[in-house]
Amino acid sequence: MLSGHPPFKSASQADPWYGQLVKENYDKFWDVHEKKKMKEASDPIFYQAEFRNLINGMLHYDPVKRITIPEIKEHPWFKGPVLDNEELIKEFKDYRLIISQMLEKDKMERREMKKIAKAEAGGEGTFNAYTGGYRDLALVIILEIRTYLRKK
Repeated sequence: MLSGHPPFKSASQADPWYGQLVKENYDKFWDVHEKKKMKEASDPIFYQAEFRNLINGMLHYDPVKRITIPEIKEHPWFKGPVLDNEELIKEFKDYRLIISQMLEKDKMERREMKKIAKAEAGGEGTFNAYTGGYRDLALVIILEIRTYLRKK
């Protein structure tokens, strides 16, 4: 819940992230997860050391070494500071505003890309004798290519 996605895809040694936990390569496991978050956050460390320690214990491959529920309840991260209701509501409102702004920016970029793609395709709905198809198809392809390239 903290990061917004599961720590691995499947509890199998073949899973690249879970495999790191099995081998007790915790630093490598967290390095990969930190890199994902660095693209999204401005803070250089997303996962605190106490949080990492708790999750490492909860996800330990060997059930005998896995942290118990009473140990979780006594863990420093679990017992750490929490937001009160007002702070929590403010955090969610701020987060919602950020997401809305990001979505609006994305929508504007898509509109602009669509305009550019239409201009490059020579208008919409006209038959293309060279490809034997409609230019709308070319528009869709151009949009997909631009979206793909922007993600890289």
